[in-house]
Amino acid sequence: MKRFIIFDLDGTLIDTCGGITVAVNNTLKHFNYPFTYLPSEVKYFLGHGARYLYSKATKKEEIDENEYNFFTVEYVKTQGVSKPYPSVKETLQKLYRKGYGLLIFSNKPNGALQFLIKDKLGDIPWLAVQGNVPEYPAKPNPTLLNKVISDLGLTGEEGYYVGDCYVDVETANNAKLKSIILKQGYGDYEGIYNYKPDYVIDDFKGLVSLFKDIDNEGR
Repeated sequence: MKRFIIFDLDGTLIDTCGGITVAVNNTLKHFNYPFTYLPSEVKYFLGHGARYLYSKATKKEEIDENEYNFFTVEYVKTQGVSKPYPSVKETLQKLYRKGYGLLIFSNKPNGALQFLIKDKLGDIPWLAVQGNVPEYPAKPNPTLLNKVISDLGLTGEEGYYVGDCYVDVETANNAKLKSIILKQGYGDYEGIYNYKPDYVIDDFKGLVSLFKDIDNEGR
């Protein structure tokens, strides 16, 4: 069976909070909301998908679909300012050369995700890149993730899910994957241990040493 690693996107592979904050504030300004946000505030809205994000940003439980459609356009337009975290490209290439299949599974809207990955990490040999689509529930629900894994002929026992917050631990558990939390992103790292991730490391480049240890343990 092929070993594989699935990555979250926001706060894990790419620091997207700045671009998302611009999209939020542009939308709020367009619709005359009397407030804006800093990236340090917006990061607490991330992890559950774009609709959850917009609901939190507007402080409304019911989303205005006209506003939301405007926001989704702004969301794609502002992704260009986002950048991969340090050592991401080099680490991904090293993991690929070690024989790991590489995938992305994110709650980011699929169209925005595909645009961003093509622009920022398009030279990585991904097995699959999958964002949120309307016909499937967002993570931590594992339905779409399980489909992606199954369609590739993979099994959860051989896989790892890498993310930056408790939603990623829950996603891994629900899909029967081992969870790895990076303490570089947007999560609550004091409380993350309450969710019992399998591994916690400081930053992306630490994945190389972690998987070296995992490989040695398996021999």
